Amino acid sequence: MELECECGNACIKNSEEILLEIETAHSPCSICSPIKLKKFRPLKDQLNLDSINLQWGKCECGKRHIDYVMAHILKIMINEEIQHDRSTLRNSAVPLITPAYPLKNEPYLRENSLIVLASKMDEKCAEIIHREVSEVKAVLKGEIKNTVGIKDFSSSPHVYDLLAGCDLRCDLLNTPFGPICVHKNQSQIHIEVPRHRSPKITSVSLFIFDVANIPLMPPSSLWLYPITMITFKV
Repeated sequence: MELECECGNACIKNSEEILLEIETAHSPCSICSPIKLKKFRPLKDQLNLDSINLQWGKCECGKRHIDYVMAHILKIMINEEIQHDRSTLRNSAVPLITPAYPLKNEPYLRENSLIVLASKMDEKCAEIIHREVSEVKAVLKGEIKNTVGIKDFSSSPHVYDLLAGCDLRCDLLNTPFGPICVHKNQSQIHIEVPRHRSPKITSVSLFIFDVANIPLMPPSSLWLYPITMITFKV
């Protein structure tokens, strides 16, 4: 039986689809325009906020640099008085791309490729962001420093609030047997940033290979193996 997302859309992709898209998912095309906004300088001092809309900074290929997207989100937060008019990009939200894998450069985003987590947010503003910023798949409210999960047996589960959209996102993790594709509802599971080598997976792999006496495959071979899809539901 094939897995389906709770939102009813095709958020969960099979391994073949993901293999086809990971090389270009967050990469610019040959005519994508680069941008460098200063993260600690007020956004309104760098550009006219009224000029920011869905087409602002968007290439013909349908992607925008992540700075364009985050500036668009911040503009809406300022308009809705969630943030003050001297806010910088650092005051907007935490961007979580999907599918997520180790990147060499800042990502260029397509439709439904970003989940944002903001400590300051309300449902109205979240709905506007989700509706007007096509790259945004979901808007969460919460403090990133507060880890999602259960601290101990006497604690209640801590989760982020899903205010708009669908928060199912995908992480690609390297393992000695090839990449694993992990789908998860981000409001219910702690945030981890995929690395070329995960310390947790490396530790477990070394233990398994030592106990089972299996030769360890070189890192260069990792992406030659088929992707296994694992979906976590909390």
